[in-house]
Amino acid sequence: MKHEILLVDDDPLLLRSLSVVLQEAGYAVRTAESGAKALKAVQEHQPDLILLDVMMPKMDGLDVCRRLRENRAKMPIVFLTALETPEDEMRGLAAGGDIYIPKTTPDELLLARLLAVFRRCEDRSEEGRLFSFGSCQIDAQKMTILKPSGQTVLLTDRELYLLRQFASHPHEVFTRDALSTWLWGRTALPDDNSLSVAIYALRKKLGSAGDRIVALRGRGYAYRP
Repeated sequence: MKHEILLVDDDPLLLRSLSVVLQEAGYAVRTAESGAKALKAVQEHQPDLILLDVMMPKMDGLDVCRRLRENRAKMPIVFLTALETPEDEMRGLAAGGDIYIPKTTPDELLLARLLAVFRRCEDRSEEGRLFSFGSCQIDAQKMTILKPSGQTVLLTDRELYLLRQFASHPHEVFTRDALSTWLWGRTALPDDNSLSVAIYALRKKLGSAGDRIVALRGRGYAYRP
Protein backbone atom coordinates (compact mmCIF):
# COMPACT_ATOMS: atom_id res chain seq x y z
CA MET A 1 0.00 0.00 0.00
CA LYS A 2 1.33 3.44 -0.94
CA HIS A 3 2.08 6.02 1.69
CA GLU A 4 -0.11 9.09 1.24
CA ILE A 5 1.43 12.55 1.52
CA LEU A 6 -0.55 15.75 1.94
CA LEU A 7 1.36 18.55 0.17
CA VAL A 8 0.41 22.03 1.40
CA ASP A 9 1.56 25.22 -0.35
CA ASP A 10 -0.08 28.34 -1.75
CA ASP A 11 2.09 28.17 -4.90
CA PRO A 12 0.19 26.19 -7.58
CA LEU A 13 3.33 25.69 -9.68
CA LEU A 14 5.18 24.11 -6.78
CA LEU A 15 2.18 21.92 -5.96
CA ARG A 16 2.14 20.54 -9.48
CA SER A 17 5.89 20.05 -9.87
CA LEU A 18 6.48 18.50 -6.45
CA SER A 19 3.41 16.29 -6.81
CA VAL A 20 5.02 14.77 -9.90
CA VAL A 21 8.30 14.17 -8.02
CA LEU A 22 6.50 12.47 -5.13
CA GLN A 23 4.24 10.39 -7.37
CA GLU A 24 7.20 9.19 -9.44
CA ALA A 25 8.83 8.12 -6.14
CA GLY A 26 5.83 5.92 -5.43
CA TYR A 27 3.75 8.09 -3.09
CA ALA A 28 0.06 8.90 -3.30
CA VAL A 29 -0.33 12.68 -3.13
CA ARG A 30 -3.12 15.02 -2.08
CA THR A 31 -2.68 18.79 -2.24
CA ALA A 32 -4.04 21.79 -0.36
CA GLU A 33 -3.32 25.40 -1.22
CA SER A 34 -4.19 26.96 2.16
CA GLY A 35 -3.98 26.25 5.85
CA ALA A 36 -7.74 25.89 6.20
CA LYS A 37 -7.91 23.36 3.36
CA ALA A 38 -5.00 21.47 4.89
CA LEU A 39 -6.83 21.07 8.20
CA LYS A 40 -9.94 19.87 6.39
CA ALA A 41 -7.92 17.38 4.31
CA VAL A 42 -6.29 15.93 7.41
CA GLN A 43 -9.65 15.51 9.10
CA GLU A 44 -11.16 13.78 6.08
CA HIS A 45 -8.28 11.64 4.81
CA GLN A 46 -5.67 11.18 7.59
CA PRO A 47 -2.53 11.25 5.41
CA ASP A 48 0.59 9.34 6.44
CA LEU A 49 2.74 12.49 6.28
CA ILE A 50 2.26 16.23 5.75
CA LEU A 51 4.71 18.27 3.68
CA LEU A 52 3.94 21.82 4.76
CA ASP A 53 4.93 25.31 3.61
CA VAL A 54 5.38 27.99 6.29
CA MET A 55 4.61 31.26 4.49
CA MET A 56 0.94 31.15 3.53
CA PRO A 57 -1.72 33.90 3.83
CA LYS A 58 -4.35 33.95 6.59
CA MET A 59 -3.11 30.79 8.32
CA ASP A 60 0.58 30.02 7.99
CA GLY A 61 2.20 26.61 8.26
CA LEU A 62 3.25 27.11 11.89
CA ASP A 63 -0.37 27.71 12.89
CA VAL A 64 -1.48 24.67 10.91
CA CYS A 65 1.10 22.52 12.68
CA ARG A 66 0.17 23.83 16.13
CA ARG A 67 -3.53 23.15 15.54
CA LEU A 68 -2.84 19.64 14.34
CA ARG A 69 -0.67 18.85 17.36
CA GLU A 70 -3.24 20.39 19.71
CA ASN A 71 -5.75 17.98 18.19
CA ARG A 72 -3.24 15.17 18.85
CA ALA A 73 -2.47 14.50 15.22
CA LYS A 74 0.34 11.91 15.20
CA MET A 75 1.46 11.82 11.58
CA PRO A 76 4.90 13.26 10.78
CA ILE A 77 4.86 16.92 9.75
CA VAL A 78 7.72 18.05 7.52
CA PHE A 79 8.21 21.76 6.86
CA LEU A 80 9.38 22.57 3.32
CA THR A 81 10.04 26.28 3.26
CA ALA A 82 12.06 29.19 1.90
CA LEU A 83 12.79 30.34 5.48
CA GLU A 84 16.22 28.91 6.22
CA THR A 85 17.67 30.61 9.32
CA PRO A 86 18.32 28.68 12.56
CA GLU A 87 15.66 30.83 14.24
CA ASP A 88 13.12 29.81 11.59
CA GLU A 89 13.99 26.15 12.10
CA MET A 90 13.66 26.51 15.86
CA ARG A 91 10.16 27.95 15.47
CA GLY A 92 9.17 25.12 13.13
CA LEU A 93 10.37 22.40 15.50
CA ALA A 94 8.81 24.16 18.50
CA ALA A 95 5.46 24.23 16.68
CA GLY A 96 5.56 20.44 16.45
CA GLY A 97 7.29 19.79 13.15
CA ASP A 98 9.44 16.69 12.73
CA ILE A 99 11.86 17.99 10.10
CA TYR A 100 12.58 21.44 8.65
CA ILE A 101 13.78 21.30 5.03
CA PRO A 102 14.72 24.30 2.84
CA LYS A 103 13.03 24.53 -0.56
CA THR A 104 16.48 24.71 -2.12
CA THR A 105 17.07 21.07 -1.14
CA PRO A 106 17.55 18.82 -4.22
CA ASP A 107 14.68 16.45 -4.95
CA GLU A 108 16.85 13.37 -4.33
CA LEU A 109 17.79 14.57 -0.83
CA LEU A 110 14.21 15.53 -0.03
CA LEU A 111 13.04 12.02 -0.98
CA ALA A 112 15.81 10.47 1.12
CA ARG A 113 14.70 12.42 4.16
CA LEU A 114 11.06 11.48 3.66
CA LEU A 115 12.08 7.84 3.37
CA ALA A 116 13.98 8.13 6.66
CA VAL A 117 10.84 9.46 8.34
CA PHE A 118 8.71 6.56 7.09
CA ARG A 119 11.33 4.05 8.18
CA ARG A 120 11.25 5.46 11.70
CA CYS A 121 7.48 5.13 11.75
CA GLU A 122 7.74 1.49 10.74
CA ASP A 123 10.37 0.84 13.41
CA ARG A 124 8.14 2.43 16.03
CA SER A 125 5.17 0.23 15.17
CA GLU A 126 7.24 -2.90 15.81
CA GLU A 127 8.56 -1.84 19.22
CA GLY A 128 7.09 -1.94 22.71
CA ARG A 129 4.64 0.73 23.74
CA LEU A 130 5.89 1.91 27.15
CA PHE A 131 9.39 2.68 28.37
CA SER A 132 11.08 4.89 30.95
CA PHE A 133 13.39 7.83 30.44
CA GLY A 134 14.74 9.16 33.70
CA SER A 135 11.73 9.99 35.86
CA CYS A 136 9.43 10.18 32.82
CA GLN A 137 7.26 7.49 31.25
CA ILE A 138 7.14 7.40 27.45
CA ASP A 139 4.09 6.03 25.64
CA ALA A 140 5.21 5.21 22.10
CA GLN A 141 1.70 4.51 20.85
CA LYS A 142 0.25 7.77 22.13
CA MET A 143 3.54 9.60 21.42
CA THR A 144 3.55 11.26 24.85
CA ILE A 145 5.79 11.99 27.82
CA LEU A 146 4.18 11.49 31.23
CA LYS A 147 6.08 13.56 33.80
CA PRO A 148 6.16 12.80 37.55
CA SER A 149 3.90 15.82 38.09
CA GLY A 150 1.22 14.14 35.97
CA GLN A 151 1.69 16.53 33.06
CA THR A 152 1.47 14.94 29.61
CA VAL A 153 3.54 16.35 26.73
CA LEU A 154 3.07 15.36 23.09
CA LEU A 155 6.13 14.14 21.17
CA THR A 156 6.93 14.43 17.50
CA ASP A 157 7.99 11.36 15.54
CA ARG A 158 11.60 12.56 15.53
CA GLU A 159 11.65 13.15 19.28
CA LEU A 160 10.16 9.75 20.03
CA TYR A 161 12.79 8.09 17.86
CA LEU A 162 15.59 9.90 19.67
CA LEU A 163 14.21 8.89 23.07
CA ARG A 164 13.90 5.27 21.96
CA GLN A 165 17.49 5.18 20.74
CA PHE A 166 18.90 6.80 23.88
CA ALA A 167 16.82 4.70 26.30
CA SER A 168 17.73 1.46 24.50
CA HIS A 169 21.46 2.21 24.64
CA PRO A 170 22.31 3.90 27.98
CA HIS A 171 25.81 5.38 28.21
CA GLU A 172 26.50 4.64 24.53
CA VAL A 173 27.86 7.64 22.62
CA PHE A 174 25.96 8.45 19.43
CA THR A 175 27.93 10.58 16.98
CA ARG A 176 26.32 13.57 15.30
CA ASP A 177 26.69 11.81 11.95
CA ALA A 178 24.88 8.70 13.18
CA LEU A 179 21.99 10.66 14.69
CA SER A 180 21.66 12.92 11.64
CA THR A 181 21.61 9.90 9.33
CA TRP A 182 18.86 8.23 11.36
CA LEU A 183 16.77 11.40 11.53
CA TRP A 184 17.24 13.01 8.14
CA GLY A 185 18.96 10.48 5.91
CA ARG A 186 22.22 12.45 5.77
CA THR A 187 25.42 12.97 7.71
CA ALA A 188 25.86 16.12 9.75
CA LEU A 189 27.04 19.11 7.73
CA PRO A 190 29.79 21.34 9.20
CA ASP A 191 27.58 24.40 9.77
CA ASP A 192 24.27 22.54 10.25
CA ASN A 193 22.69 22.95 13.69
CA SER A 194 19.55 20.89 12.98
CA LEU A 195 20.58 18.18 15.43
CA SER A 196 21.38 20.67 18.18
CA VAL A 197 17.97 22.27 17.68
CA ALA A 198 16.25 18.87 17.82
CA ILE A 199 18.07 17.88 21.03
CA TYR A 200 17.31 21.26 22.61
CA ALA A 201 13.59 20.94 21.85
CA LEU A 202 13.50 17.41 23.28
CA ARG A 203 15.33 18.40 26.46
CA LYS A 204 12.86 21.23 26.98
CA LYS A 205 9.91 18.84 26.75
CA LEU A 206 11.52 16.39 29.18
CA GLY A 207 12.14 19.06 31.81
CA SER A 208 14.68 17.97 34.44
CA ALA A 209 14.96 14.53 32.79
CA GLY A 210 16.38 16.30 29.74
CA ASP A 211 19.62 16.84 31.65
CA ARG A 212 20.26 13.11 31.23
CA ILE A 213 20.97 13.71 27.53
CA VAL A 214 24.61 14.76 27.70
CA ALA A 215 26.55 16.52 24.95
CA LEU A 216 30.12 15.24 24.66
CA ARG A 217 32.33 17.77 22.89
CA GLY A 218 33.77 16.40 19.68
CA ARG A 219 32.03 13.04 20.15
CA GLY A 220 28.23 13.39 20.11
CA TYR A 221 25.47 12.68 22.65
CA ALA A 222 24.80 10.03 25.29
CA TYR A 223 22.01 9.12 27.71
CA ARG A 224 23.10 8.95 31.36
CA PRO A 225 20.35 7.16 33.38
